Amino acid sequence: MNKARAMLDALMGPQRDQKKDENAEDWKDKSICKGYLIGFCPFDKSVVGGKRGIDPCDKIHSEVIREKFLATKDGKEGSDLRIKYEEYSIRDLEFCVQEAEAYGRREVERLRKEPRSKALPADVNQKISQMKRESTNLAQKANALEDCEARKKEELTKQSDDLLEEAKKYEKEEEEKVKANFRPLACEVCGTAYISNNEGEYEAHLRYKIHNSYAEIRARLKELKDKKAERDRILKEKKEEERKKKNEEYMKKVAEEEKAEQEAGGDGEGSNRAKSKSKQKDESQKENGYKKKRRGSRSKDRGRGKSRKDRDRDRRGRGRKERRDRSSSRSRSRSRRRR
Repeated sequence: MNKARAMLDALMGPQRDQKKDENAEDWKDKSICKGYLIGFCPFDKSVVGGKRGIDPCDKIHSEVIREKFLATKDGKEGSDLRIKYEEYSIRDLEFCVQEAEAYGRREVERLRKEPRSKALPADVNQKISQMKRESTNLAQKANALEDCEARKKEELTKQSDDLLEEAKKYEKEEEEKVKANFRPLACEVCGTAYISNNEGEYEAHLRYKIHNSYAEIRARLKELKDKKAERDRILKEKKEEERKKKNEEYMKKVAEEEKAEQEAGGDGEGSNRAKSKSKQKDESQKENGYKKKRRGSRSKDRGRGKSRKDRDRDRRGRGRKERRDRSSSRSRSRSRRRR
């Protein structure tokens, strides 16, 4: 039932059971794959979906909705919605590329740990086996001789031992060669691992479907990134032109204002005199304010540093002086009246 529902969604759209609206924008539905709408979904089962542990796309891939989308202004190249969907697709494509690179690193490490790294070529194994058989045959011949043929028996035994030692030495040398030449590598496109000196293995993997899928993914990613870089370049140039235009307008405005000031002030001497007087007035006001501030601070400083007792004594002294002055004034007044 789920498969049948998915098939109907792909053919007729997710809103197939609702009242049909010819102007409905089905492509904006969350259940629609945005990458498929603009031409390519990397998680499709025909690409890498379901392979190497990558989950297949669970959104609707509808050819009908894609054709409808491409026929509208939203589906045109350079439209805001299409650019937005391309940004989504870049993110998905980059994820697939990162997964391929991680898979390649794991495969290379696995090959290094496998016994395959010590395996000898078939012709080398054949030669070693032949040497060991000859050594065994010589040993058997030596054992079959009578004691009266001790000298010949000894020679055959020595030949058998020497041949066996030579086979072991040859085997060790070949293993060292294999070990030195064993360099597992990973394909830069799909991450498939192979042995560096095994041309047949490398050529064979190029025909794998997974390799072709990742090649398509990388080509699509490059295409979308190039388009994005071109859009960014155009936007940058546009901003730079606007900045230059605003700068030119500002400089033009400043030049006009300066010209107007010169025309209003004749040769400019009247304007300069007005500016000079204004400057002198400002400096005079600042100087007067500074003197007032200093006088106020000096008067405050006179009362600072004295104790409360000293201040009370000064206050009483001033009071006595004032009373004496008033008494003396009254005495002078009475003497004048008597006269």
